[in-house]
Order: sequence, then structure tokens, then C-alpha cells
Amino acid sequence: MCGILGKFGGGAVSQEEAEQYNLYLRHRGPDGSGIYIKGDVFIGHTRLKILDLIDGEQPMTYVYESKKYIFSYNGEIYNYQELKTELLGMGITFRTMSDTEVIFKWLVVKGVNEGIKKLNGIFAFCLYNETDQIVSLARDRFGIKPLYYCLNNATFVFSSELNSLMAFRGIKKTINKVATTQ
Repeated sequence: MCGILGKFGGGAVSQEEAEQYNLYLRHRGPDGSGIYIKGDVFIGHTRLKILDLIDGEQPMTYVYESKKYIFSYNGEIYNYQELKTELLGMGITFRTMSDTEVIFKWLVVKGVNEGIKKLNGIFAFCLYNETDQIVSLARDRFGIKPLYYCLNNATFVFSSELNSLMAFRGIKKTINKVATTQ
């Protein structure tokens, strides 16, 4: 069980603030944490090491066809070896033994809309195209791996848990009573 979280827009996040946000998910990933910050974009990750005990730190970065991508992921993909074999046949190389790197590169090469169709497993992820400033969030079809998000004015935040989502500066902590009664 890992934890993912992030923020897009609404002002820059300091290194200290990002580390504080990550602490809310430390219990989900006590084996390590990572932070990506650029401008008003923050992506965080807490890691529970299962498959690749040495490599596989996140958020991961990958440059493909002159575009830079950032990836943070929670889950397990059962057919990642099959996907890796297909990517190797396309000339894609790997630096780790982690399923994270396979899924990341699979989604970048195939595109999120097509790539996600072949993922067999449980997952929640954030894939950020830094070059084009496009963020994609997704979770498995049954929602086994949680993914909460909130759009509040010009700020978009997401997290594996509601408590860390509510910790983000500038997020309104009110219940929409109309939405809860429908």
C-alpha cells in the first residue's frame, strides 16, 4: 500500500509544505517518500516496498519523444511482465525491476486512454505531462485503490486519503448539502 497526492494550481508549494503533506500518508508507505515540485505543481508519494526493494522510487520521471512525464502510482498490475515484454519489443529500456516503471512507460508510450485498457490489476495513479501541462488521474475499475480529488477555484488536489486531501491549504472544508441529498 503506497500513498499518492498532489496539487495543481493555486500557488507554489514549498519543500517544507510538501514534506508536511506527505506526512499525512506516511502510514501508507513507511519505506520511503518522494516529492516533485515545479511552479504551482506538487506531486508526492509514500512508498511501501514490495516488488523492487532497491529501485522504484517515486515520483518517477521519464522523457519520451522530447516530452517530460512525472508519475506517482499506488497498486499492483498483475500483467506487468507481459506489458514489459511488449515495450522491450518496441525498443523501450528499463532501469529498474519495478512494475511502476513498466506501467509508467506503458501509459506514456500507448497513451493513457489506450494504455489503461490493458492494465490488469488494482491501481490509482497520477501521470503528469510536464511539457504540455496535462495531468491524468485514474484508478482501477472497481475502485480498490482509493483516489480522492477536489477542484476548488483554480486549485486541483488529489490524494489516496481524504484526511490528506483536506490538509491542503486553500481547500474549503464544507459539505455540499445539495449534493449529499441527491
